[in-house]
Amino acid sequence: SLKRELYFDEDAYDSSDGAWSKNITNETFEKLLILRRYVSLETLYISDTSCQISSLPRCLGAVGTNCPSLKELGLFGFGADNWKSTDAAFIAVSEGCPLLATLRLSSDIASIGPGFPSLTTLCMPNYYEAMRLDLLNSLENLMPGCPVLEHVDFSECFWISPSVIHSVGINCKRLKRLDLNWCREVTDASLNAVADGCPVLEHLDICQSTGYFDDGEFQSKITDASMTKILSKCTALRWLNISCCIQLAEASFDYLATHPSLTHLYAKDLPSLADRHATRLLAECPSLQRLEVGGSGGMVCPLISSQLNAIARSYSFAATHDGRELPPMICFIGTHNNHWTFTR
Repeated sequence: SLKRELYFDEDAYDSSDGAWSKNITNETFEKLLILRRYVSLETLYISDTSCQISSLPRCLGAVGTNCPSLKELGLFGFGADNWKSTDAAFIAVSEGCPLLATLRLSSDIASIGPGFPSLTTLCMPNYYEAMRLDLLNSLENLMPGCPVLEHVDFSECFWISPSVIHSVGINCKRLKRLDLNWCREVTDASLNAVADGCPVLEHLDICQSTGYFDDGEFQSKITDASMTKILSKCTALRWLNISCCIQLAEASFDYLATHPSLTHLYAKDLPSLADRHATRLLAECPSLQRLEVGGSGGMVCPLISSQLNAIARSYSFAATHDGRELPPMICFIGTHNNHWTFTR
């Protein structure tokens, strides 16, 4: 009962028959979690690759009842059928675990409940299929109940909806990190909400956001309209990945070169980014420590040339900043599609 961590997620894969070995039976699981109180437990991870759980809502209800000190909860797998009727169970977790700060979930779930007042991190990565409408509605309605969220990770949730991202923007005033790489439905309107509502944002990943091949053409819904707004309003932004956001052009590149806080910029597979944009970033972006441009395999960038190295070396790389001397940029040249990495 004094344990601080419990992990029911030890994967045991049998390559002979391609099956997962579920080492913990439902009876054992009930004895370990549902019928015991853990007054000091702070971290709990449960995966269906290890556990045979007959009722996930009952399991969550037990977490809310038996784990009052819980700070981090991870639940993975179990399939859509097991995730039905979990609203009441998540309410039990919200009410019974007032210190819960981190929630990592499988995106098979149907709903998450009304909110978690102490939640700072919500992660639901790696979901490639169409997301259920009830889950999208639940996520949209969840955000007002999570007023202190600082990190939201929907990485590779292909079908996360613009309305969910919009809800993050208007409700999560303390948001510092937003991961949306490979989220196909990110739009200008949803990013504008983030720009307006998340003034302390430090990390934004929209790599290949809506970037996918449709009838042979690479598509993207993010334009200069939202990117310039992000850059002008989110002045604390330090880390940005805009690779494959192929509609970005001159206006965004001009804003990037003058951003006061940007230290890491990943801008690969941008067909409008030219040598002159890259060299201006190196020369004028005051805090820049790492820059990646050129191709990464997704496409060729015709305006980034083999002359970039020579052109870049002719610049002083903003040798001083705030009265202090900066070390020079070092250039690494990738052999694939003219991929250039500059790092200080």
